[in-house]
Amino acid sequence: MTLPSINVLLNFTNELKSTAPPNPCYYKPSGSFQTLKFYDYGAQIAAWYDVYLSLKSAARDAKKHGSEEVMGWRERQYGSANVRLLLHPGPSMTWGMLMEAIRGIAEFVTHYQFLDMDFDVVQTGLVMGTGILTVV
Repeated sequence: MTLPSINVLLNFTNELKSTAPPNPCYYKPSGSFQTLKFYDYGAQIAAWYDVYLSLKSAARDAKKHGSEEVMGWRERQYGSANVRLLLHPGPSMTWGMLMEAIRGIAEFVTHYQFLDMDFDVVQTGLVMGTGILTVV
């Protein structure tokens, strides 16, 4: 699957946005080779600390592996009492790509007030993995 022409490329600031992001929203974290596509937004996640616990759990798992090591096809779940990060890596997604995705997701949810959403991890126009951040 290839990425459609990028109609939105956001550069985030530290200010929170009260408006919803574009749907879909394409975001490339600074210094990253990948783009994140965010879409299908749900409600605001009130338990912001649980979002960070979920992302921290995923980062802790990724740090156990080499950044170029392929993750494999197995679904990964990271979560807390109230929030789940579900990831479906594709056959070529690496642990390093996950670390970059975590950074981008953290920036996105901080900027857009912790929205429930779906996301794709895209590199060189190909979807490397998909996931959701959702309330349990």
